Amino acid sequence: MVVALFALLLLAAIGAGFMFMADTENSANNNYRDSQKAYFAARAGEENVRLLLAPAGPLANPALNMTMPASGSSSGAIYVKNPNASETTGQIDPTAGAGTTIAANQYLDNELCQERFSGLGLSYTAGVACAQTGELPGSSAYFTVPTLPTGSIPNTGQANAIPFKWVRVTNKQNLMGLLGQSVDSTKPVGAQVCWDGTKEMVITSGTCLTQPTDMRPVWLVTSLGVLPAIGNISGSRRILQMEVALSPSIMPPAPITTQAPVNLQGSRYGEPYRWFRAGHDQLRERRYRRGFGAERVALAVRYERPDRAVQESGADRLRFALELLL
Repeated sequence: MVVALFALLLLAAIGAGFMFMADTENSANNNYRDSQKAYFAARAGEENVRLLLAPAGPLANPALNMTMPASGSSSGAIYVKNPNASETTGQIDPTAGAGTTIAANQYLDNELCQERFSGLGLSYTAGVACAQTGELPGSSAYFTVPTLPTGSIPNTGQANAIPFKWVRVTNKQNLMGLLGQSVDSTKPVGAQVCWDGTKEMVITSGTCLTQPTDMRPVWLVTSLGVLPAIGNISGSRRILQMEVALSPSIMPPAPITTQAPVNLQGSRYGEPYRWFRAGHDQLRERRYRRGFGAERVALAVRYERPDRAVQESGADRLRFALELLL
């Protein structure tokens, strides 16, 4: 009898242990699921704003004219906000003015200090989320919130809005704060980084748009995804970041250019023609004319300077200047 009672007690303990283990596993799975939801929400925000930064997008011109971030200057950062049906744009406040902890302000930008923008004057602790006095932005004076055309963000202001809350856009500087690495260690820390179509370049004066070589600014796009709270339990929260840049104009060294030897075929007449072969070691100019029955196309190829091409077809003439840079 006693043995049977002890056996039942032991089985009950084992069963309770299994139930506790199953509950712990379910909680871990739920946390992972919510974390993944927040990740993809933040990723959706990045991709949405990347589309708005495209050449024809509503954020392209504001972003091209941004300065480096600085306290008191609203031209140094852009925040795109995405409220749901129970929120307003004003309630999505990334600054410490709405609360200095995640518990008090779930929209707090506690990553900004890690970027180490000198103009913002924020202190930081390497590898630790911004939380101390002096690490959090105190007011919204350092950014602007653009007014976007209807439909720019799907379902914004509705109950089924994608749960990314804000996306921050800033220029990239010559210091990757989270990694502590520079793009070019020979250039000043904090200088603006530009994209020349091939690689990132650090400039020491002017802006990317005013450089002798056609360049575009490199933007840091940082997105916050926050899931709704469940009771007293706050929702999962993820911050993601990507770099984006528009491609500069293609500026070939001549109207016809190639990196391999090319033999141009066809009848040629008029003044003597000369070769040009585009390679890494030599370039020579060539001038030629081709006859096409009643039509003539006269094309001048120049490597040393911009030239013009003339196309004649009957009584019609189209003359255009080829604006080229070496």
